[in-house]
Amino acid sequence: MEDAYSSLYYPEGSQWVCKDNLACLTAPFWDAALADSSYSTALRILVTRSPAAVCRSMQQRWQIPEQNALAVWERYIRSFFTSQQSRPTVIVDFDFVTQEPEAAVERLASKLGLTTAAKSSLVTEIASHIRTSDIRREGTEVPSRASKEQRHLAEVLRTCAKVERTPGLEDLGDETPGLAQLFRASRRTLRWSVGGMKHRATRTKVRLNSMFHSARSEE
Repeated sequence: MEDAYSSLYYPEGSQWVCKDNLACLTAPFWDAALADSSYSTALRILVTRSPAAVCRSMQQRWQIPEQNALAVWERYIRSFFTSQQSRPTVIVDFDFVTQEPEAAVERLASKLGLTTAAKSSLVTEIASHIRTSDIRREGTEVPSRASKEQRHLAEVLRTCAKVERTPGLEDLGDETPGLAQLFRASRRTLRWSVGGMKHRATRTKVRLNSMFHSARSEE
């Protein structure tokens, strides 16, 4: 399936990107399912955002209480690093990308093997998106209800993004007491979103199957 998709949409030697917040939780599944593909050596890029901005977004979308939104943020971050310790990973700060797109792209260029033309195209696309979107500098604000463990986690992410270092599990510190219960309670609110994602994934699979069979019939 991966070969069929790549041959139809990407010429030999080109790169592809998959963006999905839920990959923080589902990465172990994809690591196992695509172990023999190029995915196993793909670069993982974690874009970190201010916990306060994440909470505001979740509250606006799903009316989730701040404490529960923080639990979702913390669970996603910890799950990502727990499952991806042995994988090539880079952390990028959201503000850095939006405020200094050229510098952010340059930092990623060597890791992604981007050509000069690709870098220029990416900078132009980011700048265009910023102009047409309501994107503001998020800063380093942490919600007042954040636990000391969450404050520590946010500081570790900021520091590692700045110095271009991937933290070890020991750097992340302990998780917030009661995190599992808060996360489970939040999942009930988020379940419709996961259902929508499954629906989109099913439609994508149908399209890929159709393209695969079309490509085979033309051979």
